[in-house]
Amino acid sequence: VFGFIAGRTAPPGKRLGHAGAILEKGSGGIEAKLRAMADSGFHLIDDLDQIAPAVGKVL
Repeated sequence: VFGFIAGRTAPPGKRLGHAGAILEKGSGGIEAKLRAMADSGFHLIDDLDQIAPAVGKVL
């Protein structure tokens, strides 16, 4: 499973559509979410242009 979180560069406390809905105050920051994904076995993608190369490495 590959994971990507949009809105990583969103200013703290600012709601930006879907990313703002997920990163609500008190619900865990981006680092906690990334750690949980990695601990669950996700291959984390930092940028959308990394998807194809990451999939190629796994296959």
